[in-house]
Amino acid sequence: MKTTQYNRSAFTLLELILVIALVGLLLSLLSPALFSARQFARTGISLSNLRLHAAAFEMYGTDAKGQAPYLVAPTPALHVIRNQTHDVAVAVPYFESNVYWNIGLADTYYAGDPWSRSFRSPFRTTPISRDFPMATTYSKTCALLASPEYFIMESRTYPPIGLRGVRLDEVVFPSKKSVLGDYATVKFGGQSPTISLIGFFDGHAARVAQVHIDDPGDGLAAFEHYGGHLLGRFQFPFLHTFAGVRGRDLD
Repeated sequence: MKTTQYNRSAFTLLELILVIALVGLLLSLLSPALFSARQFARTGISLSNLRLHAAAFEMYGTDAKGQAPYLVAPTPALHVIRNQTHDVAVAVPYFESNVYWNIGLADTYYAGDPWSRSFRSPFRTTPISRDFPMATTYSKTCALLASPEYFIMESRTYPPIGLRGVRLDEVVFPSKKSVLGDYATVKFGGQSPTISLIGFFDGHAARVAQVHIDDPGDGLAAFEHYGGHLLGRFQFPFLHTFAGVRGRDLD
């Protein structure tokens, strides 16, 4: 009697289990490297964005005869920031304007697009929506919203006195004073949060391990009436520097 032989081409159950286990082991070994590579790429993109925005702020200063980007006024407490290209308007408290500067500057310096990807930190992975005005994750320092004396408790006066835009020539340490930072990279550790990525007034951007936290914040008066960041130094340290634009975030 003639028998028919078949060539075995399928995996056995044991072989399949071994392959799955091997793939899982390889993925576990590669995951840290893949994560590091992804973080490195995100850092590079964010630093590039920060340099771009620092340059835009400098161009704004040139066009505005030395005035740093401001977009609001000491009164009233709520301010409307507009984007003419897309007919966007958002009403924000005074100090909260530091995360809506993208709307006001987009017309002139970002081809009219307030939703540009350059306004979005690669570390913030939630989707971008055009259904509402988007606050940027690159927060402008609050030192641009008040006089240097306002950020010294001994010389602070009750708002709106002291609330004003500053001139770029008032910045004493441009390579050590932040102009904006990526607050999506704020890391908290106990009582001393650290900032990873910051853009500076001289146009460079860097990864920073720790910034000054000895500033007074915006104060209770600003918090109650002007949308300030009470004890802001414990939330986003680069926003508030002792002596404002005359101070420095780095030693």
